[in-house]
Amino acid sequence: MEKTKLGLPVTLTTAIAVLLMMFGGYTTAVLVVGYVLIFESNASLKRVVATALVVMLACSILSFFFGLIPSLVGLVQSLLGIFKVYFSMEFFYNVEAFFSNIVSLAKSVVLALLAVTAFIGKPVELPIVKKYID
Repeated sequence: MEKTKLGLPVTLTTAIAVLLMMFGGYTTAVLVVGYVLIFESNASLKRVVATALVVMLACSILSFFFGLIPSLVGLVQSLLGIFKVYFSMEFFYNVEAFFSNIVSLAKSVVLALLAVTAFIGKPVELPIVKKYID
């Protein structure tokens, strides 16, 4: 079984790295990706960690755009308020919350599956992400 420079099996190191990225946020993700890309030589470890980073970034970008919905509707509401036209924004807040929760759940599920499949030792490839990490 191949070992990393830390002395741990590659599969365990990969799973730990993905879980750290999943639970630790972007500071941890940058540190983990930096360590793996600079110090480790295993290609599958690098590929899985890069995949996890791309998933995290994509989900953050989606959450950002969904978060713009209430702001844009608030802008329209303010503009219409000049003309004494008022409406409730509750629906738009609920739509934003719904989509943000879906993105968050999808991110957690994908990262958890990446960690489990990496720990088992199966090759991990997400076709959507593959073109960005190659």
